[in-house]
Amino acid sequence: MQHRGGTVDSGKPAAEDDSAAWQRPAAPPPGLGPASDDPLCWLSGHTRLSEGAADLGEIHFVLLVSRQGKVRLTKWYTPYPQKQRSKIIKEISTLVLTRGPKLCNFVDWQGYRVVYKRYASLYFCMCIDPADNELETLQIIHHYVEILDRYFGNVCELDLIFNFHKAYFILDEILIAGELQESNKKSVLRLVTTQDALVEAAKEKAGSLRNIIAQATK
Repeated sequence: MQHRGGTVDSGKPAAEDDSAAWQRPAAPPPGLGPASDDPLCWLSGHTRLSEGAADLGEIHFVLLVSRQGKVRLTKWYTPYPQKQRSKIIKEISTLVLTRGPKLCNFVDWQGYRVVYKRYASLYFCMCIDPADNELETLQIIHHYVEILDRYFGNVCELDLIFNFHKAYFILDEILIAGELQESNKKSVLRLVTTQDALVEAAKEKAGSLRNIIAQATK
């Protein structure tokens, strides 16, 4: 992810977050996960097969907020009234932005657990149940950031401001009803690219029709 003041690799957050930097899980032991290079695949498989481990449940909402407290993206998978949504956004923003860089990336909030990660100038936050897997949620956040970075090319906050609909498209390919649906980055990028091609084709067709109508009315 690129900030206008510098560049931060999508796999490594800003320097002050090095203490909480995400580490790729080690290769799964034999029999504890599917044969795949995708850490999400084997991590979820290991979670299901490990005795007493909690699998990832529903994500209640996703929130992207800048260091200045500006909201860049919200996605709600649990229904809340608009007034309550505004209150939640304010509370989560205050809670996350005031935490120091050496503190844990999980924080309890009103009977739920907020998992967050800072990339350059943006905080990516997801709300889950306390019994859900926080590490897998962190990996989903990183998965989303990596796809954004590949799609935009050194993605920065301005990309999400002026192309927020693309950020929603990508998120909708990854999560459905608050649950992980696609862990393959190439599949997500292929689907979003195909969607872009359809949009461009529709624009060209609409432009041609306007030209035909304009010539016919002269």
